[in-house]
Amino acid sequence: KTGVRNEFLELFSRLLEHQAPVAQYAALHGLGHLEHPSRVATIDRYLEAHSWMDDDQRDYALAARSGDVL
Repeated sequence: KTGVRNEFLELFSRLLEHQAPVAQYAALHGLGHLEHPSRVATIDRYLEAHSWMDDDQRDYALAARSGDVL
């Protein structure tokens, strides 16, 4: 289980760096469902690197950070 979660974290982390907003959204969605101890830190780094994002994007990232995505 842990190995699979680590691989998902790696995948989602790479997608967060993609230029396409849909890839970033998909990564945040996946992270929002992923039970991994590094989820919060990964999303925090994303938020810091994308301080320019609009409110809806930021709200979704924060929802993913708390594990509150549908």
